[in-house]
Amino acid sequence: MFGEGILWSAAPFVRHYILARSRVTSSSITRFTGAEEIAKERCVNKRIRAILGCAAGLALFAAAVPSPAPGPATKPSITIGKETTGITGPLLPNGMPDYLAALNGKYGKDVTPANNALIPFLQIRGTSATLTDTNRDKILKLTGAREDAPDARFFQPFAQYVRAYNIVLKDADITRQPASAVERLWMAPDNPELAEYLQTQSHFFDLAEEASKRSHFFVPFVSDDGSVSGAAVFSHTGIVEFARTWAARAMLRAGSGDFDGALRDIVALKRLARLLPQDGLVISTMLGYVMDRIANAGINTMAMSGNLTAEQCDLLTKAIQMPPLPSISDSLDTLERWRTLDMVITLSRRGVTPLIGDRPQDLLSEPGAIFLSIDLLKIDWDRALKLFNERRDAELAAMRQPAGTMRQAFADLTADRDAWKTEFKAHKERLEPLKDEAPSAYTARVVHGLMVSVVSLDLASRESDRLELTLRQEMLPLLLAAARVRATSGGWPKNPAELSAAGTKELPADPYAAGGGKIEYRLMDGKPRIFSVGPDQQAETADDIVVGDIPVPGVAPAAAPGVPAGLP
Repeated sequence: MFGEGILWSAAPFVRHYILARSRVTSSSITRFTGAEEIAKERCVNKRIRAILGCAAGLALFAAAVPSPAPGPATKPSITIGKETTGITGPLLPNGMPDYLAALNGKYGKDVTPANNALIPFLQIRGTSATLTDTNRDKILKLTGAREDAPDARFFQPFAQYVRAYNIVLKDADITRQPASAVERLWMAPDNPELAEYLQTQSHFFDLAEEASKRSHFFVPFVSDDGSVSGAAVFSHTGIVEFARTWAARAMLRAGSGDFDGALRDIVALKRLARLLPQDGLVISTMLGYVMDRIANAGINTMAMSGNLTAEQCDLLTKAIQMPPLPSISDSLDTLERWRTLDMVITLSRRGVTPLIGDRPQDLLSEPGAIFLSIDLLKIDWDRALKLFNERRDAELAAMRQPAGTMRQAFADLTADRDAWKTEFKAHKERLEPLKDEAPSAYTARVVHGLMVSVVSLDLASRESDRLELTLRQEMLPLLLAAARVRATSGGWPKNPAELSAAGTKELPADPYAAGGGKIEYRLMDGKPRIFSVGPDQQAETADDIVVGDIPVPGVAPAAAPGVPAGLP
């Protein structure tokens, strides 16, 4: 999924992993509940029938389950502190951290219906499509948003529009549009079907522009069971397509002579890319990166068109001066850390049922079998919390390394993970305790096994995305400066000296270049190319970070941004 440490999002997460191939044994059933819940598991006939499906299973379970200890005496000892629970308050009545309240306090601070970009954003796709059925009414009430009107219209993707109006296009044209329309400036006669479609969606682009002018983006964390994993999640489906469609409208405006309209679209898209991550979710931050990449594609196309005047180059340069995109580490250090710690505490006190559900398909899923194999009574829960925190701290430290050393930092983390994966496989991908295994050693093996079995995230590449976009943010003004020279002299600057003579600042340092090298400017086949050597520290290779003329065939140019795997 999206995060090492994003272990569970309740039963729906488990259903994503259904393999129906794991085994449920009497010993795993014995360990089904957490220490606190043992006293409450006297009447489990319904659950056992679901697991075993026959009366014989009841006898097996009855023989396997030990007499439960009194409830209060079985509560695990968990120390409230920074190294364990991550926060020391607010606390629930049971003395454990109230992570939902902490999240709402952090991300909802100073948010009002008037400054929350979520309010107009909901009108683009509708509350039913954007918010899950679970707790939607509570979220609407907390934010001051309204439920969809019966006759409300929402953003319609191009493919749906084509089918709805029986427009005859080749399938390839449907799949390429409107993304390909960001690669050039164009006018309505060039693609009348797409131009007409964009006109029908203009109201939703206006709503997005309104949202981009607000100062906050907040979706309250609401959960029926009080857990972070059970909190209703904002649906991100369709955001990338909307962003590409919006950028296509900007290129239509620019090609039709409406520079001001194109500028508003591009700038609003970049602002929204910086607002979306404020909800604290990793996926929102990643989508913010994609949206910014799409906006940069439009800027690249406008600059390379040769149609901009010197004044327009100056206006665009000034308009795109924005704060850097937030790091994905911000979410990992807060929401995802607290989600993991909340899961561990839930596991310790309530068992696996709140995490995986109690339906047969949940219990027979691969993650379900892994959790069921854990002997919860033999875990040192303070140590488990500390180990998850230590791993998160190590990941964050690696992500905050300079660009040139980040790759090695993550290679070291990968080596640890590979060792844990080997150990996990050696135990047949289950986490039963070994004979005479000390609680400390068993706890570490369980934590490492969970890290490699039900979590997965390429943190390095995601942080590399942000560094790349930050670098492009510095390089695009150079491209616009070159476009300004072209607008005034009729030709692109031939070298950095001519670019500097036009009043631009010195070329910035290249964070990937060895020995303190700088960003390079070259005129290739009559077109400007501004580039960094990229992570491999070699010029003119596939990982070069380029604005202007894109040199390597097969590498997605700035004008054709890609989407990380797994994003909607």
